[in-house]
Amino acid sequence: MAASDFKSKSHLGAISGRVKGAVTVAHNAISATALSSEIDTKGFNAIIIETVVTVAAKLWTVKVQGCLSSGGTFADCYDGSTLMSSQTNSTKIVIWKRLPPYIKLNANDDEDTGKCTVRYMLINV
Repeated sequence: MAASDFKSKSHLGAISGRVKGAVTVAHNAISATALSSEIDTKGFNAIIIETVVTVAAKLWTVKVQGCLSSGGTFADCYDGSTLMSSQTNSTKIVIWKRLPPYIKLNANDDEDTGKCTVRYMLINV
């Protein structure tokens, strides 16, 4: 490929030509279990999720839930047989691939204390 191909990202055209979306806050310093608003993933095939817990040793679990239509019933997402879920008591970044068209991020307070912030970026891999 020529250098100009990389500048225009034409080699990525199969998935809308975009490489990364904006960093977006799904949950900001929440102190109880919460479900994010609906996230439209069209044009992207993966997500980076950053979870930050403010009280050490207090567990939070962030899970991806998805749906094929906007406003539908959201269910747990799996990548093959692996649940798209991550538990942490500090800061953790995970990448999940093979997303449905619409998702929500469920942040679950596993130990009833501390605060959790969840940010995400939609990407193409």
